[in-house]
Amino acid sequence: MPVTYNHTFFTTKTLRESAKRYLKHLPTDVDHLLSRGMSGCAIASAMITLSERPLKQTVVRKAHEAAHLSYAGVCPVSQTKVAIVDDLIATGETVRAILSYAERNNLIVKVMIVDHCENPFDDLPEGCQLIILREESGGEIK
Repeated sequence: MPVTYNHTFFTTKTLRESAKRYLKHLPTDVDHLLSRGMSGCAIASAMITLSERPLKQTVVRKAHEAAHLSYAGVCPVSQTKVAIVDDLIATGETVRAILSYAERNNLIVKVMIVDHCENPFDDLPEGCQLIILREESGGEIK
């Protein structure tokens, strides 16, 4: 069964398989993951659990969430090389919020890894690569 948006991330087997696929595309100089929402946090957490190298995660909170901080997890220091991981880019709202957080904190976004992109997304920072994984094709689309 091909991995599809959201619901397949919430079973142990498909979450593990997806995390392994994402890890294959994570640049070696990236040790910090940015995510937001349930599915993005699920895949990032699974990547951290399955990775053979140390990874950290920051969850960028939504503006309406009541919290003392705008993030949860480990706050990356300035100039940290990060990857954004999520399952779907639909409107781009989530990605733009994460990119805004990265810009405010002077982070270097090296790659964005997602399973599906409904609409073209062109607002990437300079040098950032968008990797869209599609299990059914067995590869990546750039």
